Amino acid sequence: MDTVRKTDPELAELYWALMTMKDHHHKQALCAVANRIVNWIFSVLKRGKPFELRDREGNSITLCEAKAIILERYTVGKNIRAKRRFNRIERPSETGKIACAPGTGSHSH
Repeated sequence: MDTVRKTDPELAELYWALMTMKDHHHKQALCAVANRIVNWIFSVLKRGKPFELRDREGNSITLCEAKAIILERYTVGKNIRAKRRFNRIERPSETGKIACAPGTGSHSH
């Protein structure tokens, strides 16, 4: 899923909007991208026509053009990625304690 959003401007735009405007985490945004892909697959099978990369205006584009559009318009900044990582619940530490969200307490193994 992650590769596809890096090669299709529509999916890149969806991912970018969810990450930058809706404060979604990477996996949340990828699930939305996956849902869109499933809908596309159904549409391609129903119409019987091959999938084509397109720009926002609906014009057919090459893979190189698509990647250039994504790089120019839909790159999620490192600061946003870092902020989303900072808000995640931490993984168990080496001490055997499980780090929990604030107010939920901490438990030992």
